[in-house]
Amino acid sequence: MVLMKVSVGLKAACFVLAVSGLVLVCLCRYLPYWETNTSERDSISRWAGLWIKCQMFQTRNRDCDDFKRFYLGIPETILLARKFTMASMMCAVIAVASTVATLILGLINFKMKRLRLKILMMTAFIANTQVALGSGVCVLFAVTIFFYDMQQRNHDQLSKFSWERGPVYEPGRSLYYGWIGGGLLICGGILSLIAAVCSVIHLWRLRKERDNFGAMLHRPLVTSTVTTM
Repeated sequence: MVLMKVSVGLKAACFVLAVSGLVLVCLCRYLPYWETNTSERDSISRWAGLWIKCQMFQTRNRDCDDFKRFYLGIPETILLARKFTMASMMCAVIAVASTVATLILGLINFKMKRLRLKILMMTAFIANTQVALGSGVCVLFAVTIFFYDMQQRNHDQLSKFSWERGPVYEPGRSLYYGWIGGGLLICGGILSLIAAVCSVIHLWRLRKERDNFGAMLHRPLVTSTVTTM
């Protein structure tokens, strides 16, 4: 019983982590702040994301390039980041749904105490672990390859002469959202795995208790005979 309560508590924590990770992955994907630059030389603020690239002049005029209007000129890194963040979002949605399902099954099982519900809940635990870990790995891979590509471009610009250099970018807050969201999803997957282990141990103990109780019922009665002298 204690292990079952611990498992439900871990699933509640997994739900909070999965929802938080999903929100951060959505912010990471759609906010246009994957890289930022504020140049003191020309007083131009620049920022870019997966869908748009903008620059703001000192006069507050804004010039933006929408990546949705064309496809062939988009860098390969951005296309990979789009695919992996979309995969991460889909896995995070499945993780949230499976977490809700396991919580509902846990509450039903807590009242009804059926063995089949325990097996079904344990299966949902394992599936939730896989999708949560997969979601976290996908978004971490997306933001990391983008950060690496940005560092390579910065290195190429710094290796040029000062009058030939282009803008040098810094990581924007969208990358930090992705890193934090991926970490939360991975933590949720680990907690889901621990909850699955608790369910397995609880299920094993329950079956052992039932087997012992059944063996005790089928044990032949021993009658003692009293001999009289």
